[in-house]
Amino acid sequence: NPFGCEKMGNKLKAVGFAVLIVFSTLLATSMAMDFPGVGVLNIKETDTSTEYSPLDNPYEYPITRPLYIYTDGVPPEDSSLYNWLEYVYSEDGQQYEKSAGFYAVDNEMNEKMMSQLHNPETNDRYRNGAITQSGSTTLGDLASLWANDFQKEEGIKVLLTTPGSGTGITNLINGFVDAAQSSREIKESELQNAKENGVDVVEWVVAYDALAIIVHRDNTVRNLSVEDLKNIYTGKYTNWAQLGGEDRSIVLYGRDSASGSYDYFREFILDGENYAAAMQQFSSNALIVAEVENNRGGIGYVGVGYAEEALADEWIEG
Repeated sequence: NPFGCEKMGNKLKAVGFAVLIVFSTLLATSMAMDFPGVGVLNIKETDTSTEYSPLDNPYEYPITRPLYIYTDGVPPEDSSLYNWLEYVYSEDGQQYEKSAGFYAVDNEMNEKMMSQLHNPETNDRYRNGAITQSGSTTLGDLASLWANDFQKEEGIKVLLTTPGSGTGITNLINGFVDAAQSSREIKESELQNAKENGVDVVEWVVAYDALAIIVHRDNTVRNLSVEDLKNIYTGKYTNWAQLGGEDRSIVLYGRDSASGSYDYFREFILDGENYAAAMQQFSSNALIVAEVENNRGGIGYVGVGYAEEALADEWIEG
């Protein structure tokens, strides 16, 4: 029946049009919703100091820190570990710093580290073969980029694990790995343990990382002083209104105690004081970003590369 077919065709067209309207409405609603994103605060040394962004002025930014590799002595020139360290400081190695969200060592530091590597007093326990390196999660992405390229160039595997800076250093002290990667400087207590174990710890500065302070994209606060951060993370300030923001409780996010970032922030920002008991601790930067994205009262500290990836559009625009 031609007439029946025509009616059926009209019905199908009507249904299709209705589906299109529903889909368009859902799309518009979705676009109007808050998509994940964070703001990155400018930080200043004191209330009267110049404020700096970790995204624009990393070397002036008050919370820029060195990142390290530690070894037991200086490896000899004919060892895999020597070639590994030489690669890290080469142009090929340093080009990956930016890709991983970090900053390359300057020429002066590079020359200092290469001079140390060429020290004739070396530890002969290091030989050829696969290299084992353990430690910082913050350095994990960069170390992986290095390891992949190094294996292509030299044919030598670097076996990486990232249980945290403290565990990595402990593994080095106990002779379980060839090298430790760390987002903090080694502690005096760790150096003493190393000495007792006959380990001659040598420090290598391999990169710089700006520790970014992130907040929810809708937070109206745009800058803090180092003292403000201390008051926030020790629990003295508990509401954003105390810092010129809206009347909303501050929700603290930070790294767990196995992280070098946890120790670094506590030592240099909190002056060694304890974190507030309310701080929620996480094992990775990515988990902190996810929490802050979804909590309007949230604040966290993460490696600048993670913050830059999650930066909300309105913060990019200023």
